[in-house]
Amino acid sequence: MTTKVQSATSTSPISSREKKHIGLGTACFSIAGIVYLVSETVSAAAWHTPAYSYASNYISDLGVSGCGSLFHGRQICSPLYGVMNAGFMLEGLFFLMGAIICSRLIAQPWKAVSLLLALLHGVGMLMVGVFHGSQAALGDGSLRYHLLGAQMAIGAGNLALILYGSMASAIGLPPKLALPSVLLGCFGIVSAWALVAHIGHIPDGLTERGSVYTIMVWEIVVGVMVLWRRA
Repeated sequence: MTTKVQSATSTSPISSREKKHIGLGTACFSIAGIVYLVSETVSAAAWHTPAYSYASNYISDLGVSGCGSLFHGRQICSPLYGVMNAGFMLEGLFFLMGAIICSRLIAQPWKAVSLLLALLHGVGMLMVGVFHGSQAALGDGSLRYHLLGAQMAIGAGNLALILYGSMASAIGLPPKLALPSVLLGCFGIVSAWALVAHIGHIPDGLTERGSVYTIMVWEIVVGVMVLWRRA
């Protein structure tokens, strides 16, 4: 896959202007990951009744308004639900911005593929921030939009990692990130499948994070490594 993808991308030397695009694009990726993780950490820390469980609770539980509600056996009480929902939407926005900027170095048809994946991820995160996974959402039918958004964000985001890893050198990413990017994307997809299929005795909160944190870790590491190389 790496050979096929890179053959469809530009192999000419990267100009100083293109390097600026890479720096700006990967900076957007890093901002996306940092904003998301900070939002989750702050929201989870404010959850006290009962204590938030990274293993048992879903990430989206942090975005549910109202305290004391019960959903699928989980007691939900997230005082800073607005912070988490803002984190969902901002992550999607910055991921999309980073992808648009970096797409300038990608030739067709992979440019269109990368933009489509970024758009699906961004829209999916927006939907997760607007439509919540709660008993009320189950009652009014909006839960379907939350689930669709989560599937779009997780699926497209991890596929984007595989795509970027396959063309790392062509778009100016550190070559040492090529294989880890692909592996992270594959691990995220496998984790998403394990979450849906409820494989083994792994708590759902862990398998969900296995499918989401791959994207966030990649975003932060890519931005930091590119800035470090430029420095």
